[in-house]
Amino acid sequence: MVTIPFYSVLFVYGFFLLTFTTFALFNIGHLVRTGTFTLASFFVTFLFLSATAIILWFTWNLLSGVDWTMPVPIWNAEWLRNFFSPNQLVI
Repeated sequence: MVTIPFYSVLFVYGFFLLTFTTFALFNIGHLVRTGTFTLASFFVTFLFLSATAIILWFTWNLLSGVDWTMPVPIWNAEWLRNFFSPNQLVI
């Protein structure tokens, strides 16, 4: 049986967070550089950062009880053992 540890999913999530943070900082830096300090841009930026914080908080709370050392099967030969058995061909 071929398995990978469940914490490998965290690497994908971490890459997503790194990419998201990079784009968010670039966008906020662009707002500061161009001088668009309006009430609308402040409100949208505040909503964006608030939603980001809420999503991160929910993620932390939902994933805090997960056993990250659990193996995840990628391939198991037992899955194909009874795939073509004669019992499945009988109606």
